[in-house]
Amino acid sequence: MLQEINETKSSPLYPIGMRIAREDRVFRYCHAAGNLLALYGLDNSNVPLGPLSITIGAGEGGAVGEKTVVASIAGIAEDLFAEGYFVDYMTPSLPFQCYRIKSNTGTNGAGDVTFTLYDKLFAAVNAGDSCAAYHNIYSAVKAKGTNEYMSAVCMSLVDVDNGDYFWGQTWGPIFGLIAGGDTEVGKTAKEREVYFHPTGGGIINKSDGTFVAGMQTAGFLLCDGSSFANGDQFFMLQLAA
Repeated sequence: MLQEINETKSSPLYPIGMRIAREDRVFRYCHAAGNLLALYGLDNSNVPLGPLSITIGAGEGGAVGEKTVVASIAGIAEDLFAEGYFVDYMTPSLPFQCYRIKSNTGTNGAGDVTFTLYDKLFAAVNAGDSCAAYHNIYSAVKAKGTNEYMSAVCMSLVDVDNGDYFWGQTWGPIFGLIAGGDTEVGKTAKEREVYFHPTGGGIINKSDGTFVAGMQTAGFLLCDGSSFANGDQFFMLQLAA
């Protein structure tokens, strides 16, 4: 490999979101949108742009069997939504549609953006349809807690500097650093699920005083930590297989 799973690079060597499997672990190629710490949950972000709401105008959209959709959107950079998703979720005639985006043009002189999809449209995207575009969730990874509307998408094996590229683990055995205040993850019998703390991304369990209902599940503990002074935080990460 040009970049090992415990290395960071200042320039990308692989497509963002590329998936690799190492034994029983899965990694995605990520771009850091801030300084990141190893072994904590890391969020996707709204950098530089969050979910984009689109209303298809007259003369825009895409026909059945085509792989392109045209929409009038100002200020969009080329490939901002590459490897993200295009959704037609409220159409005058239905049905709901969801496609992976291969690439997008920048906004042209007429104010239009063309999305190129991996798959052909099975139904037309018509004028008046309500649509949305979502960027690649690994394209701007940030420390957890910077935006409480975001969710953890990976963990890094090493510290990462802002702007660097790294392999984020999304599935499989990993050791997680505990959140402040919860010093005994793994010591309580039958309490096997672990969660990402909403501030910082350390792992906690339900007996921690800062746990609240609805907290994002990280995975489950793998070993008996009852003999350790502070439990054991080796767990099965379960984000994206």
